Amino acid sequence: MTPYTYDQFVEDIRSGRDIEFIYNSNRYSITNTPFGHSFTRYYDEDSVITTQQPDELLSLVKLNGLPLKEAWPDIEIDIIF
Repeated sequence: MTPYTYDQFVEDIRSGRDIEFIYNSNRYSITNTPFGHSFTRYYDEDSVITTQQPDELLSLVKLNGLPLKEAWPDIEIDIIF
């Protein structure tokens, strides 16, 4: 099976797919909502980031201070809708 790459992840987000993932034992999701694209860490209302453009959202998300692309090797994709 071919590994799921960061570029595939970005394309899935751009196309409106919802993705749930795990990083450093924490669960996160990126979803396409009627209000825009939204990122959240589960059970943490303060972590919510919502933007109209998926690329803007991806540039704003940091995991332990790291951009998603840098954190990618340690991200485990859980579910893609």
